[in-house]
Amino acid sequence: MIKKYCVGTFDKQAVYETEISWHPEVDVCESVAELCAEDYHCNHDGFESSWPVKIILVSRDDKPQATFAVDRFTEPSFSASRVKQVPQ
Repeated sequence: MIKKYCVGTFDKQAVYETEISWHPEVDVCESVAELCAEDYHCNHDGFESSWPVKIILVSRDDKPQATFAVDRFTEPSFSASRVKQVPQ
């Protein structure tokens, strides 16, 4: 399923599209907003945005459907380097 969305404010000229898996038996609006945010982050320079962002889900007839605040969580990464041991 192709899902349309905007970031920040609704603008028919700035609508993104992403392919998502959708399961109608589950209440997925929040999940769809999260998938759209992931698409925005990875494919539309969203990594440069200030988070949280507003994700506006857009209907097939290009009208705003629902708005969500979506935050991005960073995963900590660690780096180790050997240090010179001091003689005891």
